[in-house]
Amino acid sequence: MPIQNKDLGKYKRPSIFIEEIDASVIELPVQEALINLVPGFSKKGPINRPVYVSNKTDFAKIFGDIDKSLERKGSYFHRTCLKMIESGPIWALNLLSTDDDRDELNWKTISLASYYDNGTVKEMPYSRAFNRQDFWKRDDESFLDYVNDPTPDNDRLLHITNMGNKTTTTFMFKSSTQGFDVSAEEWYGGTTKVPAYIHPKDWVSDYLLF
Repeated sequence: MPIQNKDLGKYKRPSIFIEEIDASVIELPVQEALINLVPGFSKKGPINRPVYVSNKTDFAKIFGDIDKSLERKGSYFHRTCLKMIESGPIWALNLLSTDDDRDELNWKTISLASYYDNGTVKEMPYSRAFNRQDFWKRDDESFLDYVNDPTPDNDRLLHITNMGNKTTTTFMFKSSTQGFDVSAEEWYGGTTKVPAYIHPKDWVSDYLLF
């Protein structure tokens, strides 16, 4: 390999020289500044994941303004972060503390066939709606794993919940699209080709919603 950063002036005559370079130790750049990690609680913003914040405006967009209701409970996360940002960037960590006996997520199953009633509103521990590997994040697969444990509900195929921080409203109507009033076995081209969760004699139109 080429010799780099060497004093070639020490070689006084043409010849072949062997240079041994010890590359067993790799020098890493020195960290010039430490960035503070500020843990706390916020009703807004990512949960259990550190967020790099360099100014107060971005912090307010992500975690909201100072929350007096949390401060009355002893959490001064917002005020602490805003004060520390005055000295430099921070990592803000919004922690999630849940009690499976108290913090619950409601969900409801919806039937797509006229002869099956819709399911009742059910509850599940809120923590089960998160992927809890490393830092937590809301995860639809984790929610469906809970709903389908121990066995999937093959009579009711839609499971509706709100895993976000905002109130939502869901409207469902029977589709009026024409051309689907045929049996499933006719639609799929044979009884053996019909998915297991659909009865072969069901009309395809029973499974259309908008």
